[in-house]
Amino acid sequence: MTDYKNKIYPDKAKWTEFRRTFGQNLKAARLAQGMSLDEFSEKSGYKVEKILKFENGTTNFDFYSVFRFAHILKIPIQFLIK
Repeated sequence: MTDYKNKIYPDKAKWTEFRRTFGQNLKAARLAQGMSLDEFSEKSGYKVEKILKFENGTTNFDFYSVFRFAHILKIPIQFLIK
């Protein structure tokens, strides 16, 4: 029997690193646009506290969030997830 769980879910260390990288890229893009946390919060619909969790890599995100952030920041999605 195949262990599908190991094929579907990345190991914890890789996922943690991916979240951290996403957060760093998100913050860099926001700052490059000269956008404050409050302004980004208003445009994205997320509370400032949640955005800080995204930027610090301490919370999970979904594709919709990535797409929304890229649209607000006028950047390719690839920049956030590389």
